[in-house]
Amino acid sequence: MRTQPYYLSLTAVSCLLMPSFVVAKTLNEVLFTLNQSPKAAIAYPAPLDQNLTAFNADEMQRVNAAWQATAEYAAPASKQQARDRKNRFFHDQVQSLNAPLVPWMQSASAGAADHRALAERVLKRVAKHPIASIENTLLRKRSAEIGFCFGRALLVHYELLQAGVAPSDLVKVFALGELTVEKQHWRFHVAVGVRDPKDGILIVDPLFPEVRGLARWMEEVAAYDIKHPFSRTRFYPTDPRKFLPAFGAYRKEQLNDPVLRTYFAALVETL
Repeated sequence: MRTQPYYLSLTAVSCLLMPSFVVAKTLNEVLFTLNQSPKAAIAYPAPLDQNLTAFNADEMQRVNAAWQATAEYAAPASKQQARDRKNRFFHDQVQSLNAPLVPWMQSASAGAADHRALAERVLKRVAKHPIASIENTLLRKRSAEIGFCFGRALLVHYELLQAGVAPSDLVKVFALGELTVEKQHWRFHVAVGVRDPKDGILIVDPLFPEVRGLARWMEEVAAYDIKHPFSRTRFYPTDPRKFLPAFGAYRKEQLNDPVLRTYFAALVETL
Protein backbone atom coordinates (compact mmCIF):
# COMPACT_ATOMS: atom_id res chain seq x y z
CA MET A 1 0.00 0.00 0.00
CA ARG A 2 1.02 3.59 -0.50
CA THR A 3 1.71 6.09 2.20
CA GLN A 4 -0.63 8.72 0.74
CA PRO A 5 -3.29 9.73 1.47
CA TYR A 6 -3.46 8.88 5.16
CA TYR A 7 -6.72 10.75 5.67
CA LEU A 8 -9.31 8.57 4.08
CA SER A 9 -13.02 8.67 3.57
CA LEU A 10 -15.26 6.11 5.19
CA THR A 11 -19.01 6.65 5.05
CA ALA A 12 -19.21 3.01 6.08
CA VAL A 13 -22.26 1.55 7.68
CA SER A 14 -22.95 -2.12 8.04
CA CYS A 15 -26.22 -3.98 7.57
CA LEU A 16 -27.69 -6.53 9.92
CA LEU A 17 -29.91 -8.87 7.93
CA MET A 18 -33.24 -9.63 9.59
CA PRO A 19 -36.05 -11.91 8.36
CA SER A 20 -38.01 -9.19 6.53
CA PHE A 21 -35.97 -5.98 6.68
CA VAL A 22 -32.48 -4.52 6.96
CA VAL A 23 -31.30 -2.48 9.92
CA ALA A 24 -28.46 -0.18 8.85
CA LYS A 25 -25.71 0.44 11.35
CA THR A 26 -24.31 3.91 11.72
CA LEU A 27 -20.68 4.83 11.23
CA ASN A 28 -20.44 5.35 14.97
CA GLU A 29 -21.60 1.77 15.56
CA VAL A 30 -19.09 0.41 13.05
CA LEU A 31 -16.27 2.41 14.62
CA PHE A 32 -17.38 1.27 18.08
CA THR A 33 -17.12 -2.35 16.92
CA LEU A 34 -13.71 -1.86 15.28
CA ASN A 35 -12.31 0.07 18.23
CA GLN A 36 -13.04 -2.56 20.86
CA SER A 37 -9.95 -2.68 23.04
CA PRO A 38 -7.96 -5.94 23.27
CA LYS A 39 -8.26 -6.18 27.06
CA ALA A 40 -6.33 -9.43 27.40
CA ALA A 41 -2.60 -8.92 27.73
CA ILE A 42 -0.96 -9.13 24.31
CA ALA A 43 2.25 -7.07 24.34
CA TYR A 44 2.22 -5.86 20.75
CA PRO A 45 5.73 -5.09 19.47
CA ALA A 46 4.58 -1.73 18.05
CA PRO A 47 2.45 0.65 20.17
CA LEU A 48 -0.97 1.64 18.85
CA ASP A 49 -0.19 5.36 18.58
CA GLN A 50 3.33 5.02 17.23
CA ASN A 51 4.00 6.74 13.90
CA LEU A 52 5.46 3.73 12.09
CA THR A 53 6.39 5.76 9.02
CA ALA A 54 8.60 8.08 11.05
CA PHE A 55 9.91 5.25 13.23
CA ASN A 56 10.85 3.20 10.17
CA ALA A 57 12.63 6.19 8.63
CA ASP A 58 14.64 6.61 11.86
CA GLU A 59 15.53 2.92 11.88
CA MET A 60 16.76 3.09 8.28
CA GLN A 61 18.82 6.19 9.07
CA ARG A 62 20.51 4.30 11.91
CA VAL A 63 21.18 1.36 9.61
CA ASN A 64 22.66 3.73 7.04
CA ALA A 65 24.89 5.32 9.67
CA ALA A 66 26.06 1.84 10.72
CA TRP A 67 26.80 1.04 7.07
CA GLN A 68 28.90 4.16 6.65
CA ALA A 69 30.92 3.15 9.71
CA THR A 70 31.90 -0.21 8.22
CA ALA A 71 35.15 -1.01 6.45
CA GLU A 72 33.15 -2.29 3.48
CA TYR A 73 31.71 1.19 2.93
CA ALA A 74 35.18 2.69 2.53
CA ALA A 75 36.74 -0.25 0.65
CA PRO A 76 37.49 0.28 -3.05
CA ALA A 77 34.87 -1.39 -5.24
CA SER A 78 33.09 -1.13 -8.54
CA LYS A 79 29.65 0.50 -8.52
CA GLN A 80 27.98 -2.90 -8.73
CA GLN A 81 30.10 -4.32 -5.91
CA ALA A 82 29.33 -1.28 -3.77
CA ARG A 83 25.59 -1.70 -4.39
CA ASP A 84 25.73 -5.40 -3.60
CA ARG A 85 27.64 -4.82 -0.36
CA LYS A 86 25.20 -2.15 0.78
CA ASN A 87 22.15 -4.21 -0.16
CA ARG A 88 23.47 -7.21 1.77
CA PHE A 89 24.30 -5.07 4.79
CA PHE A 90 20.85 -3.42 4.88
CA HIS A 91 19.14 -6.77 4.36
CA ASP A 92 21.05 -8.36 7.24
CA GLN A 93 20.35 -5.44 9.56
CA VAL A 94 16.61 -5.41 8.78
CA GLN A 95 16.48 -9.18 9.19
CA SER A 96 17.95 -8.71 12.67
CA LEU A 97 15.28 -6.13 13.48
CA ASN A 98 12.53 -8.49 12.29
CA ALA A 99 13.95 -11.59 13.98
CA PRO A 100 12.31 -11.08 17.42
CA LEU A 101 8.87 -11.32 15.81
CA VAL A 102 9.11 -15.09 15.37
CA PRO A 103 9.48 -15.90 19.10
CA TRP A 104 6.87 -13.21 19.85
CA MET A 105 4.51 -14.96 17.44
CA GLN A 106 4.92 -18.25 19.29
CA SER A 107 4.42 -16.66 22.70
CA ALA A 108 1.29 -14.90 21.45
CA SER A 109 -0.32 -18.27 20.70
CA ALA A 110 -0.53 -19.34 24.34
CA GLY A 111 -4.14 -20.20 25.15
CA ALA A 112 -5.40 -19.24 21.69
CA ALA A 113 -8.58 -20.72 20.23
CA ASP A 114 -8.51 -22.44 16.86
CA HIS A 115 -9.79 -19.85 14.37
CA ARG A 116 -8.28 -21.33 11.20
CA ALA A 117 -11.54 -22.47 9.58
CA LEU A 118 -13.19 -19.11 10.28
CA ALA A 119 -10.13 -17.22 9.01
CA GLU A 120 -10.24 -19.20 5.75
CA ARG A 121 -13.94 -18.41 5.27
CA VAL A 122 -13.41 -14.71 5.90
CA LEU A 123 -10.44 -14.66 3.52
CA LYS A 124 -12.49 -16.24 0.73
CA ARG A 125 -15.34 -13.75 1.20
CA VAL A 126 -13.06 -10.72 1.17
CA ALA A 127 -10.99 -12.05 -1.74
CA LYS A 128 -14.16 -12.30 -3.86
CA HIS A 129 -15.79 -9.16 -2.54
CA PRO A 130 -17.31 -7.08 -5.38
CA ILE A 131 -15.78 -3.86 -4.04
CA ALA A 132 -12.87 -4.77 -1.75
CA SER A 133 -11.24 -7.56 -3.79
CA ILE A 134 -7.84 -6.84 -5.29
CA GLU A 135 -9.18 -7.52 -8.78
CA ASN A 136 -11.90 -4.88 -8.42
CA THR A 137 -9.83 -2.25 -6.63
CA LEU A 138 -7.19 -2.44 -9.37
CA LEU A 139 -9.86 -1.11 -11.75
CA ARG A 140 -10.37 2.05 -9.72
CA LYS A 141 -9.06 5.24 -11.22
CA ARG A 142 -6.61 6.07 -8.46
CA SER A 143 -5.65 2.56 -7.38
CA ALA A 144 -2.04 3.01 -8.50
CA GLU A 145 -1.76 6.11 -6.29
CA ILE A 146 -3.62 5.03 -3.18
CA GLY A 147 -4.02 1.28 -2.87
CA PHE A 148 -6.67 -0.42 -0.82
CA CYS A 149 -5.06 -2.98 1.51
CA PHE A 150 -6.20 -0.85 4.47
CA GLY A 151 -9.80 -1.25 3.26
CA ARG A 152 -9.46 -5.02 2.99
CA ALA A 153 -7.83 -5.15 6.43
CA LEU A 154 -10.69 -3.09 7.87
CA LEU A 155 -13.21 -5.49 6.31
CA VAL A 156 -11.36 -8.59 7.59
CA HIS A 157 -11.09 -7.03 11.06
CA TYR A 158 -14.80 -6.19 11.13
CA GLU A 159 -15.91 -9.62 9.87
CA LEU A 160 -13.80 -11.46 12.42
CA LEU A 161 -15.20 -9.35 15.24
CA GLN A 162 -18.75 -9.85 13.98
CA ALA A 163 -18.10 -13.60 13.91
CA GLY A 164 -17.28 -13.48 17.61
CA VAL A 165 -13.48 -13.42 17.63
CA ALA A 166 -12.24 -11.58 20.70
CA PRO A 167 -10.28 -8.35 20.01
CA SER A 168 -7.45 -9.81 22.11
CA ASP A 169 -7.12 -12.63 19.56
CA LEU A 170 -6.43 -10.17 16.72
CA VAL A 171 -3.41 -8.25 15.50
CA LYS A 172 -2.54 -6.11 12.52
CA VAL A 173 0.84 -6.40 10.85
CA PHE A 174 2.25 -3.51 8.83
CA ALA A 175 4.99 -4.09 6.27
CA LEU A 176 6.96 -0.95 5.45
CA GLY A 177 9.26 -1.02 2.45
CA GLU A 178 9.53 -0.49 -1.28
CA LEU A 179 7.12 -3.12 -2.61
CA THR A 180 6.02 -3.76 -6.19
CA VAL A 181 2.77 -5.69 -6.55
CA GLU A 182 0.90 -6.11 -9.86
CA LYS A 183 3.22 -3.46 -11.36
CA GLN A 184 2.11 -1.00 -8.69
CA HIS A 185 4.41 0.58 -6.12
CA TRP A 186 3.40 0.16 -2.49
CA ARG A 187 5.25 1.86 0.36
CA PHE A 188 3.38 -0.20 2.92
CA HIS A 189 1.11 -3.17 3.20
CA VAL A 190 -1.15 -4.24 6.06
CA ALA A 191 -3.10 -7.35 6.94
CA VAL A 192 -4.99 -8.76 9.91
CA GLY A 193 -3.74 -11.69 11.94
CA VAL A 194 -5.59 -13.97 14.34
CA ARG A 195 -3.97 -15.90 17.17
CA ASP A 196 -3.62 -19.61 16.45
CA PRO A 197 -2.50 -22.47 18.74
CA LYS A 198 -0.40 -24.09 16.00
CA ASP A 199 1.08 -21.24 13.97
CA GLY A 200 1.13 -18.49 16.58
CA ILE A 201 -0.44 -15.90 14.28
CA LEU A 202 -2.44 -16.65 11.14
CA ILE A 203 -2.51 -13.82 8.60
CA VAL A 204 -5.75 -13.25 6.70
CA ASP A 205 -4.49 -11.41 3.61
CA PRO A 206 -6.36 -11.47 0.25
CA LEU A 207 -3.00 -10.96 -1.45
CA PHE A 208 -2.63 -14.73 -1.00
CA PRO A 209 -5.11 -17.55 -1.70
CA GLU A 210 -4.91 -19.10 1.78
CA VAL A 211 -4.21 -17.93 5.31
CA ARG A 212 -0.53 -17.91 6.23
CA GLY A 213 1.45 -18.30 9.40
CA LEU A 214 3.15 -15.00 10.25
CA ALA A 215 6.68 -16.20 9.42
CA ARG A 216 5.67 -17.48 5.98
CA TRP A 217 3.60 -14.35 5.27
CA MET A 218 6.56 -12.13 6.14
CA GLU A 219 8.79 -14.12 3.79
CA GLU A 220 6.31 -13.89 0.92
CA VAL A 221 5.60 -10.18 1.38
CA ALA A 222 9.34 -9.47 1.56
CA ALA A 223 9.66 -11.13 -1.85
CA TYR A 224 7.75 -8.15 -3.29
CA ASP A 225 10.54 -5.80 -2.15
CA ILE A 226 12.24 -4.12 -5.11
CA LYS A 227 15.63 -5.22 -3.72
CA HIS A 228 14.66 -8.87 -3.28
CA PRO A 229 16.44 -11.18 -2.45
CA PHE A 230 18.01 -8.47 -0.26
CA SER A 231 14.69 -7.22 1.06
CA ARG A 232 14.60 -4.26 3.43
CA THR A 233 10.93 -4.70 4.32
CA ARG A 234 10.32 -4.08 8.01
CA PHE A 235 7.37 -5.70 9.81
CA TYR A 236 5.49 -4.17 12.75
CA PRO A 237 2.74 -6.16 14.56
CA THR A 238 0.32 -3.77 16.25
CA ASP A 239 -2.97 -3.47 18.05
CA PRO A 240 -5.70 -4.40 15.51
CA ARG A 241 -7.34 -0.97 15.89
CA LYS A 242 -4.45 0.74 14.12
CA PHE A 243 -5.76 1.87 10.73
CA LEU A 244 -2.70 3.33 8.97
CA PRO A 245 1.05 3.41 9.71
CA ALA A 246 1.22 7.02 10.90
CA PHE A 247 -1.97 7.02 13.00
CA GLY A 248 -3.54 5.19 15.89
CA ALA A 249 -7.05 3.74 16.25
CA TYR A 250 -9.82 4.25 13.72
CA ARG A 251 -11.18 7.81 13.96
CA LYS A 252 -13.74 9.79 12.02
CA GLU A 253 -11.15 12.48 11.33
CA GLN A 254 -9.06 9.94 9.42
CA LEU A 255 -12.05 8.78 7.42
CA ASN A 256 -13.30 12.09 6.08
CA ASP A 257 -11.29 12.77 2.94
CA PRO A 258 -13.59 12.73 -0.12
CA VAL A 259 -11.06 10.90 -2.30
CA LEU A 260 -12.31 7.45 -1.30
CA ARG A 261 -15.92 8.30 -0.57
CA THR A 262 -17.27 6.46 -3.60
CA TYR A 263 -15.23 3.37 -2.75
CA PHE A 264 -16.50 3.12 0.80
CA ALA A 265 -20.06 4.05 -0.17
CA ALA A 266 -20.06 1.16 -2.65
CA LEU A 267 -18.48 -1.13 -0.06
CA VAL A 268 -21.20 -0.32 2.45
CA GLU A 269 -23.96 -1.26 -0.01
CA THR A 270 -22.64 -4.82 -0.03
CA LEU A 271 -22.60 -5.32 3.75
